[in-house]
Amino acid sequence: MSETVRGVVIILVVGVVILLIAALADRRSRLRLQRERPAGAPEDGIPAPDYITDEQLAASAHLLRTDEVPDERALAAIEQAAAPLNLRLASDGFATLARGRALLTHPRVLVCRDGVETTRELLGVLRRAAAASVPLVVAAPTLSAEVADTLVANARAGTLAVVALTGSDDALSQLAIQVGAVRVARTDLQADDVPDEYLGQAVRLLADARHAWIDA
Repeated sequence: MSETVRGVVIILVVGVVILLIAALADRRSRLRLQRERPAGAPEDGIPAPDYITDEQLAASAHLLRTDEVPDERALAAIEQAAAPLNLRLASDGFATLARGRALLTHPRVLVCRDGVETTRELLGVLRRAAAASVPLVVAAPTLSAEVADTLVANARAGTLAVVALTGSDDALSQLAIQVGAVRVARTDLQADDVPDEYLGQAVRLLADARHAWIDA
């Protein structure tokens, strides 16, 4: 074997040995990091995603909706002080308290004469309430799934403290009288012709899947 060929073989053998040593060292490093890394930790160089659970989101919405966390005695006092109205939460997503209840403190109250089919019909009222950081109750004979889902999403995201109620025409009329609201026609909502004085005012509103209680 010539000196040139021998030199090439030696270089190749040394290169392979170096590669094997480097691979083994890298494998040891990875195994050590895996043992030291806490369960569920991200891979190296990849930032941990800032996830938030539904429970955390609901809890944050609860803090935004209320001035203080009420206890059961405070909630029972609201129920005992006011006759229940035949109005119910338009979606379970609005419930942030035990037993599927929702509570708003010092909300403005929009009472709709007709069912609400699109979120666009409420945009004017929602924007003004959000800009003023005022909790809002939307009460209507019916709300489409799109409207209910949009309101729930905004409530949980903290964009607006809002609760939506649905119920009978008689119950809506009673609500309007109790809070001093003017029932708003759908055409007025679509035209964004809803003066602030059309909205009622309540001290507290407590509602669940069957009834609503108003402390006016």
